[in-house]
Amino acid sequence: AKGFAVSFIFPVFISLKSKSVSPLLLLFCVFLPFLLRCHNSTIISPCFIGENVEIVDSVVGPNVSIDNGAKILSSKISNALVGKNSIVRNSEIKDAALGESVVLEDHKGSVFLGDYSQVLK
Repeated sequence: AKGFAVSFIFPVFISLKSKSVSPLLLLFCVFLPFLLRCHNSTIISPCFIGENVEIVDSVVGPNVSIDNGAKILSSKISNALVGKNSIVRNSEIKDAALGESVVLEDHKGSVFLGDYSQVLK
């Protein structure tokens, strides 16, 4: 599987215009934009993040695996697997497994959902 493993903690992508962007983060933004679109978020290792993942206003990790094309929006996730093309919005999940193309909104706690499931509020 393509993707990359994150092995450190860093504040992520407030914007490239930010005065506090580190050189390593700038390098990451410039050369890997197709792998991860991440804004105003923190990633805590260990994590695996697939290609074309979008993380916005979120905290991800530790022990999280996010498959290709997933979106994590305004959420906190730890100890979780997030399947391909899944969307997690306004949620705080821990000890979770989400299948492929799952939509999870406004959930707090542990959750286990199969492919194509939707939990909307």
